[in-house]
Amino acid sequence: MIIWEATNGAYITRENLVANLTSLEVSHDGFWAFVGSDQGVLWIFNVSNWSMPKLIKIEKYSNFAITVLKESPKELKEIKNFGSLILRQMSLNVSLLYLLQLEMWLGYSSVLI
Repeated sequence: MIIWEATNGAYITRENLVANLTSLEVSHDGFWAFVGSDQGVLWIFNVSNWSMPKLIKIEKYSNFAITVLKESPKELKEIKNFGSLILRQMSLNVSLLYLLQLEMWLGYSSVLI
């Protein structure tokens, strides 16, 4: 994973992840990055300092690619003081959806929906 400055395209840093990345979502406040892979792995990074991303959690959901990551609306996070993340995995005949409750963005629980 390579991070560039969006305004001028300047290289910032690189994180070596052993997988083909298939999805990315950044939190509304820009402090958290969620990265999915073709092997069903989710990485959660604290990117409050983009030049030094800090890996918070690695979780493998199945052998299917994570094709969609989507954070809950900002308004929901402000009301409930936590957010959620939709994670979708797909293969030829199977589509799995998970709802991850991100409590204070540090710990989370997941439910297959």
